[in-house]
Order: sequence, then C-alpha cells, then structure tokens
Amino acid sequence: SLVIPNRCSEKAGVDFFVAKIDWVKSKLFSKPTKRQLAMQNGETVYILGKAYTLRVEPSKANKSLLNGEEVVIFAKKTDSDSLKLQYERLLKEIVLIKAKEYFTKWGELTGLKSTSLTIRRTVSRWGSCNSLTGAISLSLYLACMPEFCLDYVILHELCHLRYANHGEYFKRELD
Repeated sequence: SLVIPNRCSEKAGVDFFVAKIDWVKSKLFSKPTKRQLAMQNGETVYILGKAYTLRVEPSKANKSLLNGEEVVIFAKKTDSDSLKLQYERLLKEIVLIKAKEYFTKWGELTGLKSTSLTIRRTVSRWGSCNSLTGAISLSLYLACMPEFCLDYVILHELCHLRYANHGEYFKRELD
C-alpha cells in the first residue's frame, strides 16, 4: 500500500511514487545497510553525537561507563549479544538522564507535562505520544544522536499533548 500525506493529492502521490520506482526497487531488493555493531575493542560508538572508542573489560560484574574518550563495558560475558545489551543499558541511562532535563525545561516553558516516559528500541520512530494518556515513548537510539535531536523530539512529543496531529496549530505550538 502507498501512504500519501493529507496535504498531497492522490495523483501527486502516485506520480511521485512512479517517478521514484527504480529507487524503490533498488531498496526493496538490496541488502540492508544498517550498521551493526560488532562490539569489539577499538570499535567506534556514538553517545550524544560524539564518537567514543569501545573498550571491553572482562569482569565479575556488568557495568558500563564513559571514561574520557572511551565507552568502557565491564562484563561477565563478552560475546557480542551480551555486550550489546550492556551498551543499550548505558544508552537508556543517558536518554533517561537527559530526557528529565529537557522535560523539565520544556514543561516550565510550555506548561506541558507527560504522565510517563518509556524508552524503547525503536528503529522507525524517534518518539511517540499518546495524547489521551499523556504517555511518551522515546527511541533508545536518540542517545547516539547529537543532543539537540533529543531536545527537539521531546518538545515535538510534548506538543502532541495539546495537538494530536501535525496540523497548523501543532506546527505553531512547536515553533
């Protein structure tokens, strides 16, 4: 099925799709290009848009931390899946800490407050908001992006507490 934005006519949407059909086919039948972390010593990982070198240390306890230019993962198990879970725990901590700052900042400026925050491993959305319950979800992977991205996504989702769609009033509130 083809999803066409409300502000676009069906004909314009179909014309656009037809014009891009070669690109669509190339994406449908190509190998995924998503970068997979190998979770090996010396690999580059990103925290709030800054590159860090990964260092893995076998340990009796599972713990991750930022140390200067390194992300250090102390882990009982050093296989890629276990290390990725440790890294994701660190990302979640970072998103939670930074999100609290931005929820406070935007709450004071706009009067908008969420009822709950969930961090998820989403790859197709940076955030979502249930405008009825006030619950907001953020992508875990915002911790890898520059900090202004997290700031913007939080404001965007808070604006959905007042306006559920992306219409004119929503855009005005966001501005």
